[in-house]
Amino acid sequence: MSRHMMTGLLLAAGLAACSEPMEQPAPPPTPGTEDAAKTGKIDMPEIRDAEGLSPRDEEDTEAAPFFDPREAGATAAAYEAGDATPPDEIETGAVLGRVSGSFTAPGANETAWLIGEEGAPERIVLVSIGGMMQQVDLPGSEGAEPPRIVAAPDTNQDGMTELVLYSTSDSDGLVTGQATHLSLRSGEASVLTEWSLLSDPCASSTPEDAEMTGSLLMLDEDTSEISEEPFSAPCD
Repeated sequence: MSRHMMTGLLLAAGLAACSEPMEQPAPPPTPGTEDAAKTGKIDMPEIRDAEGLSPRDEEDTEAAPFFDPREAGATAAAYEAGDATPPDEIETGAVLGRVSGSFTAPGANETAWLIGEEGAPERIVLVSIGGMMQQVDLPGSEGAEPPRIVAAPDTNQDGMTELVLYSTSDSDGLVTGQATHLSLRSGEASVLTEWSLLSDPCASSTPEDAEMTGSLLMLDEDTSEISEEPFSAPCD
């Protein structure tokens, strides 16, 4: 090969190398992007206003009606035993109501039978799905009118069912009603709250302006707080 031809080939190779784009260095990583790339997590911005962080919208957390003593009969009917056969262990007493839930511990599969017996305190008989039975006397129930189950909530959202019992008494034509919020945690009856929910003089001869007064129970689903809302209604 001639010296002139060799020189031409070297010049052509040099020009071809110069025509290829030069590799650009990668930009330095932005602080924090390396960690974000590893975890795939994107931090969400905080919501702020003049009241502080993530203010609670009161309009979205209004309490809803939970129990109305004027509708106690219809409410209690949902918890009647009906055709259900009580366990053999419940030998005496009348079944006043029953409901299923987790009364003594989270995840327990139990049925609470409300039993009334003349001359004795009303009691709750708890029967688990495995046949285990516990009996709990209701505090302060001796000599009182038989209560009815009107609600079985889990108001504090701890996985355990509570009971709301309602009873009325009649004295000289004045009917009064009281509700009891009851916990059966660990098989022990504990009164959480009691409410006087009804004062109804309408059953007796009363002045024309007599009226029924009382309170509805209201439940805030966000806070699990039970509150009262008063009402009044004239006698029919």
